[in-house]
Formats: sequence, structure tokens, C-alpha cells
Amino acid sequence: MSIKGGRQDQHAAAFGGFNFMEFHYFTTIVNPLDLDQGILNELEYRLMLCYTGKQRLSAGIIDDQVESYKAGKSEVLKALGETKTLSVDMREALQQGYLK
Repeated sequence: MSIKGGRQDQHAAAFGGFNFMEFHYFTTIVNPLDLDQGILNELEYRLMLCYTGKQRLSAGIIDDQVESYKAGKSEVLKALGETKTLSVDMREALQQGYLK
């Protein structure tokens, strides 16, 4: 039995640090972000990780997303495009030292 899920968690754990990851069908490109130490310090100061005590399985969510994508649902395709654009914008902001 396999557990459905994305590849980002495994790559994040394997590579560590701040990376920009590009996922293609058969490959993943991991680009480490060479960020200024001051930016890293500010991120560490501002970010918080909280344990909620709750678990969830993402398999059902992933199934819904895949089916919606395969069906060509415009709202899903739009959301995926916006997510990709946001990730590029975030990478550029971090590289430029803009955190606001």
C-alpha cells in the first residue's frame, strides 16, 4: 500500500535549507537560495511552527485535486497557475531582501 502525497516534503527533508523546487514529471530541480544572513535571521525571528495535536491524511485532498485537474476545471487550473506565480514572486522577494 502506498501513501498518496506530493514530493515537496521528501525533498525539503532531504535537502534542508531554503530552496526553490521545480517539479517536472520525471525530475525535480532543487535550487538552493543563497540568502543574506540578515534575511535568514529575520525569517527565523518571524516564523513560527506550531503543533496542533491533530493529524490529517492528505490522500483524499490529493485525489480531488488530481481529478479536478484532469477534468480541466478552470478554477483549479487558475489556482495552480496563481500558486506557481506566487512561488516565483516569493523567491524573488527573498533574494532581494524584501520581507514585508
